[in-house]
Amino acid sequence: MVFDLPSLISAQVNASDVIILEGILVFHDQDVQDLMNMKIFVDTGLFYAKFVKPAFDDFVLLSKKYADVIVPQGGDNHVVAVTVPFFL
Repeated sequence: MVFDLPSLISAQVNASDVIILEGILVFHDQDVQDLMNMKIFVDTGLFYAKFVKPAFDDFVLLSKKYADVIVPQGGDNHVVAVTVPFFL
C-alpha cells in the first residue's frame, strides 16, 4: 500500500510484520522514530547531495544519526539488499 502526504495525516495502517516508511525527512520527528524497530538510512552519496545540497545538509543529513543501519552506495548496495531482510 502506498500513501501520499495528505493521506498520511489520518491514515490507518493495518497490522503487519513489516511496515516500510520512507521519505527524506522520515527521521525528523522523534515520535515517529519511537515507533520504529529498525531505522535504515540509504546514503545516496554525492549525486543526491549535489543536486539538493542545501536542503540535504540542513535537514536530511542531520537525521542520519538516528538510523540503526546506514546503507552506503544508495540502491546499488546489493549486500544490504540481501542481508537486511534477515533482521526483519
